[in-house]
Amino acid sequence: MPVDRNIPAERLARTKVLVVNDDHGVRKLVRNLLAVIGFQNIYEAVNGPAGLDLVRAKLPHVVILDWEMGLDGQRFIEAVRSPQKCPKPDVPIIILIGLASQGRVIDAAKFGAIKFLIKPVSLQSLTDSVAAVIEVAREPWRAVLAAD
Repeated sequence: MPVDRNIPAERLARTKVLVVNDDHGVRKLVRNLLAVIGFQNIYEAVNGPAGLDLVRAKLPHVVILDWEMGLDGQRFIEAVRSPQKCPKPDVPIIILIGLASQGRVIDAAKFGAIKFLIKPVSLQSLTDSVAAVIEVAREPWRAVLAAD
């Protein structure tokens, strides 16, 4: 199913997406939905520290992050947004939130999340969120994606 936001299939195919979630079922669902959308470079991490390692090793273009894990979303984002700790501090981060809590959304935004998805994730909500992040990404990130 192509994204209906004028994002070429070849761009989707080369966009690297990292899913960081401690729940295997959620990771599998998000990975499968991303594949249906057209993403081919999908990486998974079972927790925050593994996710940080993959951010450093794979330099993803988008991170989809569970807000509540052992290394919670706030500490993960703080580490990613630190240029001393991460080579790609401006990577767009989409937060997965289990409960539609205004306080959690505000906290995540304060620390640098770009979009939010409420679990359970649907194909349409994931498509809309990832497409929006790709379209409105900050210029340094957009330039990196275009050059890959």
